[in-house]
Amino acid sequence: MERINWLSNVRVFALVSMVLLHIAAGLLYNFSTSPSFYWWIGNVYDGMVRCCVPLFVMITGALLLSKEIDLKRFFQKRFMRIVIPFIFWSFVYVLNRVFWKEETNFLTDLWNSNFWERLVKGDISFHLWYVYMLIGLLFFVPILNKWIRHCTEKEIVYFLCMWLISLILSHTFIHKDLKLVYFSGYVGYLVLGYYLAHAEKYRISNLRLKTGGKLLISNKLILGIIIVIAFSTTILGTYFNSVRMNKFDSLFYEYLMPNVLLAAIGIFLLIKSCTLKNKIVLKIIHFLDRYSYGIYLIHILVLTYLWKFLGINAYFIHPSIGIVITTILCVGVSAGIIYAVHKIPFIGKHISG
Repeated sequence: MERINWLSNVRVFALVSMVLLHIAAGLLYNFSTSPSFYWWIGNVYDGMVRCCVPLFVMITGALLLSKEIDLKRFFQKRFMRIVIPFIFWSFVYVLNRVFWKEETNFLTDLWNSNFWERLVKGDISFHLWYVYMLIGLLFFVPILNKWIRHCTEKEIVYFLCMWLISLILSHTFIHKDLKLVYFSGYVGYLVLGYYLAHAEKYRISNLRLKTGGKLLISNKLILGIIIVIAFSTTILGTYFNSVRMNKFDSLFYEYLMPNVLLAAIGIFLLIKSCTLKNKIVLKIIHFLDRYSYGIYLIHILVLTYLWKFLGINAYFIHPSIGIVITTILCVGVSAGIIYAVHKIPFIGKHISG
């Protein structure tokens, strides 16, 4: 139960970070024309939450690779819990787009929207790319599960080292025939999540630096230093690259960049090492954790309506505050909608996410 609790904390942190990322991103894309101070606000906020997607994948690895998987039950339960809400909310996004189209016949345009074709091509909403990636990983999870539960720590470390090398080489000039495709991509975050979640049975559980039996640097301080280094690299690297190209450059924002990986490791372990006791905070976390997938699916729609009807986005007040307020409102409204949908008899629990 303790392990599940701290993973819930990680999931809620990643969820809120994802919403904040999409709100702050709007300040970044007009690098040469936006007020530099506003751009810096967006860069700092966005740079501090880039690890949200890696954290989601690491949670999946920590949960799904630690116990034996029955293929039939896995695809009936876990897989369908991802796919059915995804299809439903994808259709809602198409409905929304057709509804707001001017001078249109709603039913005709809905029929001509080519929903299934757009669903297959990933042409519904930009944020749903994550679900496609997650579905691809789920196909691989049963195989990876079988391997990781029977391998040694050295074999896990070997895989993670090769994965890290592949990430580094993918952003450098290397010979075209040197390919490490079997170690690349988001699959490494699955293994990393499992490894760090079960650190107690591995040697990495002892991160403390000691001399003569005396503690020199605590685990949390080490993790804090790691996080600061990762954040600084992301934020400053993005700035200098953007200056060099005279336009916003997102290289250091990429989820498979080593600096984002480092931030994900630091935050994952830091949250794991912390214990929350405030009952109100714990209730909020439990609520958001329960409906996190549905909140993720709907939050872009909520952001659109917050702006369309209430004029609320990062700019409705000074962005340093507006980003935070909009994030809180979006998460709260999204959670309320998903909660209400979940309560619909017979179908609510299947489509809410």
